[in-house]
Amino acid sequence: MATLANGVSYYLKDKNVIPFRQADYDTQKKHQVFNKPKLDGTKNASSYEDLVYTVTNTPKGWLLADYYLESSFVDDKARQFVYRNMHFIPDASSDGDVLLFKWDNSIPKPENQNMVVELGRASSKVSSRVTNITVSEELLNSGSIKMAVRTANIDSKDEAFVVFNKQYPVFLPINPSNAIETHMVTIDKSILKPRNNIIQIGYNPKVKQDPRSGFVLYFFSLTEQ
Repeated sequence: MATLANGVSYYLKDKNVIPFRQADYDTQKKHQVFNKPKLDGTKNASSYEDLVYTVTNTPKGWLLADYYLESSFVDDKARQFVYRNMHFIPDASSDGDVLLFKWDNSIPKPENQNMVVELGRASSKVSSRVTNITVSEELLNSGSIKMAVRTANIDSKDEAFVVFNKQYPVFLPINPSNAIETHMVTIDKSILKPRNNIIQIGYNPKVKQDPRSGFVLYFFSLTEQ
C-alpha cells in the first residue's frame, strides 16, 4: 500500500501495490470528491471503509507514505485509522521524506498514537499540516489544562514546539532516553478558544544541539490537571 503506488510498483517491480487515496479531483466541480465505498471483497484503500476492510482481512502489510498522507486527498478518518492501527518505522527513511508504517493483526495496536509527525530530519520539513482541535467550555473552565504528548528524540528545550491558533508556541520537553516518552505540559488557558482551535507542530532549524536529528510526535491531547 502506498500514497504514490505507481512509483512504488515500478521500483519494487510489484504490480500489487494498493493505492492509498480516498479522493480524486473533479474537473467539473473543481474540488476533491471522496470516493464511495466499494466493499466488494477486493483489497483497496479508495475509501475509509475499504481501508478498514483491507487491513482487517490482511494479516500483515505495509504503507509507504509521502507528503500525500497529509493532503486533502486523504480522508481524515483513514489517516486516523493509520495512526491508531499501524506501527511507525522511524528509521526507514534517512531524511524523513517518506514514512513507513506496518500492520500485523497478530500483535497489539500502537500505544496511545493519534498522530505521527516527524520533523527536522530534512531541512525542508520543519512544520506539520494545520490540525483542527475542539476545546470544550468545560475544559476551559477547569482549574488548569495540561498538554499530554508522546515524543521521541527531542534533544534540546528549544527544538520542538506546538503552535496554538497560529501565534502561541509551546515548547516540548527533552527526551532523555531513546524510548518514546509521555510528558505533561501545563499551558496557559488564554491561548485557547471555546470549541474550534488549530495547532501546528514545528521544528526549530536554528537549534544548536540535535545529535539525533529531528524528532517524532506520536500523541497529542489536552486534559485537566
